[in-house]
Amino acid sequence: MKLRFSMPFVLFIPSILISAGSAAEPMAVFAGVPPVAYLVERIGGEYLRIEVLMQPGQDPHTFEPSPRQVRALGRAKTFFKVGMPFEERLIEKIAKVRANIEIVDTAAKIDKRLAEPCTEHDHAHASAARHADADYDPHVWLSPPNLKIQAANIAAALERADSAHAAEYRANLKELETELDALHENIAARMKPFAGRAMYVFHPAFGYFADCYALKQEAVQSEGRQPSLKQLRELIQRAKAAKAKTVFIQPQFDPRSAQTVAQAIGGKALPLNDLSKDVLANLREIAEKVEIAMK
Repeated sequence: MKLRFSMPFVLFIPSILISAGSAAEPMAVFAGVPPVAYLVERIGGEYLRIEVLMQPGQDPHTFEPSPRQVRALGRAKTFFKVGMPFEERLIEKIAKVRANIEIVDTAAKIDKRLAEPCTEHDHAHASAARHADADYDPHVWLSPPNLKIQAANIAAALERADSAHAAEYRANLKELETELDALHENIAARMKPFAGRAMYVFHPAFGYFADCYALKQEAVQSEGRQPSLKQLRELIQRAKAAKAKTVFIQPQFDPRSAQTVAQAIGGKALPLNDLSKDVLANLREIAEKVEIAMK
């Protein structure tokens, strides 16, 4: 028996093949730091191919992207930044050779704190000192309310760049916001007994976490420099007066000064990472360690 195909059926086969071969490729985007990449992945999902410039363990204050990363960024659709100095330097370079990449400031609309205020005078006058070229603390992601603002900024940018999947981006944003609200409520309850207390850290990266939960941040390092002997003595005196027993050390920095303070107060130095990619899990871990340190 001979098989016979009508003309429409014969023509339909190649149309299927053509359609399958033209499936949209994931949109290429970049993030400057791992926590921002996490937010972009949560919202963009399968529709994105994301690369992160700075890798775990690297110092964001001295980081410089590789030539391969710069070339790849030049081909990306969108770059999600948060305000790290290396990002601003890189944007200046990219702008000279690529005008149509969208630069998204994920920290837009966040009330930023001045970087590393190290005296009571600095704290008292921080608000008055804010101006366009102020040196702001870029670690905005260490606060669930700030993460909600960042997530909304990311979702809006993805909708602009890829309107075909706007509904998916909005749904992912809503799910993430629900998680962030629950996380904020949980951490606030855990930190409430310690309101007004100080958390002692090596590098002052946890200011937004401290502000969010009515804590204070006391840093060994100031303005990116190793502390002087006088500064160390003053910090040790404050820590002893507060009966502090823990100093937190970030993995990308030299821990010796923090260990000196910990030994002087008869306490210990513990790791605390401000740049872990899974920022929700990291905030839970930060809260757990701070809670243990203050009990």
